[in-house]
Amino acid sequence: MGHEVYYFIDLPCYFLRSTLIDIKKQIPQNGIFCANKYNEFNIYKDYLSLDKVYVINRINKSAINRHNIILFVKLLSIIRKLNPDVINIVGDLDILSSIFLFLRKKIVLTVHDPFPHSGEQYFRREFFRKLAMKNIPKFILLNDKQRRDFINTYHLNDNQVFINHLGIYDCIHQFIKNDKQESDNDSNYILFFGRISPYKGIEYLLEAMKIVHEKIPNAILTVAGGGKIYFDVSKYKGLSYIEIRNYYIGMEELADLINRAKIVVCPYTDATQSGVIMTAYSLCKPVIATNVGGLCEMVEDGKTGLLIPARDTMSLANSIIKLLSEKNNLFEMRKYISERYFLGDRSWKSIAEKYVDIYQH
Repeated sequence: MGHEVYYFIDLPCYFLRSTLIDIKKQIPQNGIFCANKYNEFNIYKDYLSLDKVYVINRINKSAINRHNIILFVKLLSIIRKLNPDVINIVGDLDILSSIFLFLRKKIVLTVHDPFPHSGEQYFRREFFRKLAMKNIPKFILLNDKQRRDFINTYHLNDNQVFINHLGIYDCIHQFIKNDKQESDNDSNYILFFGRISPYKGIEYLLEAMKIVHEKIPNAILTVAGGGKIYFDVSKYKGLSYIEIRNYYIGMEELADLINRAKIVVCPYTDATQSGVIMTAYSLCKPVIATNVGGLCEMVEDGKTGLLIPARDTMSLANSIIKLLSEKNNLFEMRKYISERYFLGDRSWKSIAEKYVDIYQH
């Protein structure tokens, strides 16, 4: 849109693998490097201009290590020299990024999780969250449903909190090797993907698949994602219609899994919004999701997928059966997702216009 944007990506040594980037070998020194110093970024060179994308390369584990502190002071100096109109921080502050509070009058904080997920409440995280709420002037939430509770919880004013939305993670198209879509054949693949955590409700999906299998014997569920499995999974491992891939899923593998799936399922017990849903929509896959948090703003019941109650195994099973049994409905959902999220009011163009409007405040 004609605005100059610089992007700084924090890369600590203990977090080289993320959703979009899998760093094989870290540069063995602290520093702020152009992203193209890492070959792993080059796959995005036609999708994103890398000349203003930088990596904050941290090789020391301890946040309060003097080398890391020096690195973030250097970063603060670079940003001061750039003299941006707006500094948009994404995610929670921590002991190092809190240094940006020196520039707090320019900061907008995008809050992905207005409230911590079940099993993910930590004292340190909440301390820095409260520090941010007291010092940063403007916030962006990615769903409207939790706005009022967020304002009340952190004693903010209405004019401090803006709403925008996630866009589709269409950069996944850089990894598609086979354009043949699963909907072109009769296979009934169901996919859960994402980090394994107690709030994801995977145990309800696995139980639902027993019911689905009775009605649709060729239905196959793949659960794909790293993280500690928090329930007894042994009773599902011998079932031919359930596959569990409990490890880091790289983008090529993820793209293939989504491409082959008929539907994606998000059986969460609580949530805010979901990058999983936006990734599924990037390949026009309908989503079955629980009606928790802001998911009702992302899944339009009957149009982009189905909404069901949380922790309801039977409703989950019936919804899967319903979608797999209605091929014409699936086709219409995919068409609607394509029109709204690639071209309509949920497209990146529309989202970018909203960000500019927010920044102008």
